[in-house]
Amino acid sequence: MSKKLAKKESAGELVTRAAFSEGMGGVVADYYDVPAEQRQNFQIAYSLWPLNRAKECIDMAYYLAGDGNADDIRPWLERYERLARTVLPKWARKKSSRYLRQISGILDEELDPKPVLFEFKQFLYGAFCRALMERHDGARAIK
Repeated sequence: MSKKLAKKESAGELVTRAAFSEGMGGVVADYYDVPAEQRQNFQIAYSLWPLNRAKECIDMAYYLAGDGNADDIRPWLERYERLARTVLPKWARKKSSRYLRQISGILDEELDPKPVLFEFKQFLYGAFCRALMERHDGARAIK
């Protein structure tokens, strides 16, 4: 990987982290007049929005798999890959890359990717829920 590309990726990761931090969630909560008792929960949910976007990419790929056109699915997988580099928890990255390789092989062989995409959807939903619980437990421990 070239140094320029590595710098751009790390800059993108920093921007994403800053834009979707809990602190920025507080700014957004102020803008939308979120009640004080819901502010912390809003900030936690806001900080997980990029992870939810990655999950939605796989949801779309699954939805499009019903049509059987691999050309429609690949852009969503590529978008997921870009997002996952910066927003996926470290513990989930290895399994995520295995799913991506498996789906890529299935698409190359023109087989039905729907069963594997369904498993992938479930995995990402679990990753999202675990990240939400970890952040919520961390916030509760600070109180």
